[in-house]
Amino acid sequence: MAWTGLRLFRADLREEGSFDEVVKGCDGVFHVAASMEFSVPVEENNEGYVQSNIIDPAIKGTLDLLKSCVKSGNVKRVVLTSSISTMTAKDSSGNPITVVDESCQNPVDRWDAKASGWVYALSKILSEEAAFRFASENGINLVSVITSTVGGPFLTSNVPSSIRVLVSPLTGDSELYGILSAHAEAEGIPSSNSKRVVVEEEHNNPVPSEISSKKLRDLGFNYKHGIEDIIHQSVSLSRFSHSTSNWKVTLRLS
Repeated sequence: MAWTGLRLFRADLREEGSFDEVVKGCDGVFHVAASMEFSVPVEENNEGYVQSNIIDPAIKGTLDLLKSCVKSGNVKRVVLTSSISTMTAKDSSGNPITVVDESCQNPVDRWDAKASGWVYALSKILSEEAAFRFASENGINLVSVITSTVGGPFLTSNVPSSIRVLVSPLTGDSELYGILSAHAEAEGIPSSNSKRVVVEEEHNNPVPSEISSKKLRDLGFNYKHGIEDIIHQSVSLSRFSHSTSNWKVTLRLS
């Protein structure tokens, strides 16, 4: 028999109070929604546009949801989805870091000197910082799950950017289940109240640093899916367009 406990609500991160009804009666809240602005149009590549159209909405949306959680009086924990793009594998002198963990945050002033493609990472870290300040001031138990490249089955009509990156060796241009499980684990572990890094599998090539999920594993979290599952679910029966030509390829793995 199908589970019928799912309820749908209309809510907008841009409207304060629109999540009040959504979080009523909830013990835990998962904030996974975020603007997916990876770049800024050339004609709009200025500080004012980025601040008003990307940064401010990201911060306001996060804080509006947290305000609804405070109003509810019953939310015990909020789990926030962060991104590996907020992390750095270099120290302040530019030297490689052997092990990257939740303490290796990319400094904001470094983003200010980058091209517009860094606006996504900037909005993620600024909204996360605002969330932790608000949580500390209002007694909210907040934990941030820092995800690496996300793969797995998807519901959208277009291929998500993270999956395009994941399967690029196959198309020429981690695991969804693991990320969902990590969020659920973070909500349910009494001792968790901080950041942690999520990574499905580590590959030590000559240059890349090791991305550590020790903090999460120490709490008892175990991954149930390996790289084989990730790739299979990501490309099975999916169609990808080649960015530099007019041909398409359908990938099927057996």
